[in-house]
Formats: sequence, C-alpha cells, structure tokens
Amino acid sequence: MSNGSRPIYGNTVIANRRTRNIKVIFCWGTGCGLCEMMRGTWERLKKNNPRWKFDSVNVKIDTRYAENYGIDILPTFLVFRNNNFKGQIIGSRRLTKLQSETEALAVE
Repeated sequence: MSNGSRPIYGNTVIANRRTRNIKVIFCWGTGCGLCEMMRGTWERLKKNNPRWKFDSVNVKIDTRYAENYGIDILPTFLVFRNNNFKGQIIGSRRLTKLQSETEALAVE
C-alpha cells in the first residue's frame, strides 16, 4: 500500500484499533447506592478489557473531576482515548451496555 497504512485482515485488527489507548474513570461518591451496585460491573469491565486503563475517583472527596467535567449525577464514567476526553456515561448500566457505550464514545 503506497500510503503507508497496513492492510486490515479480519476483525482482529479492527477490534485492536478500536480499543487501543482507552481510559475509563469511574466517578463515584460515598453513600451512593447506585455506585455501590455498579462496583461489580466496574470490576468485570476492568477484567474484560486488559488493554484499557482504569481509575476510580470519589468525587465527594476529590472534587476536581466533578468541577472539570460537570458531574452532578453519580455514578458517571469518563471516557478518554489518546488522552482526549471523549464523553460521559451517566448512571447505572449492565456490563454489555457499559462496554458498548464506552467503545462507541472512544471511536467517535
């Protein structure tokens, strides 16, 4: 290929490109019942996506995230790709929905 790009064979390369350099931050708060309910889903998301980076922040203690990203509903997931903020996922989700919404935000 003359433009220097690599050929894409099958879905493996596409999937690898789509999920590269993704970071997800779980914003939660003390006393938030939905946040506690999402903790298991959060742990499974981390386990299912070893190439992604993950962090969690109690926004009631570290208020910078709430201020910088306008978080007023918990839980909120902040999605980044290549260190660029891509968007928020607000509220509780099943694992499959959280996974698909994260990927959709990351590739936009």
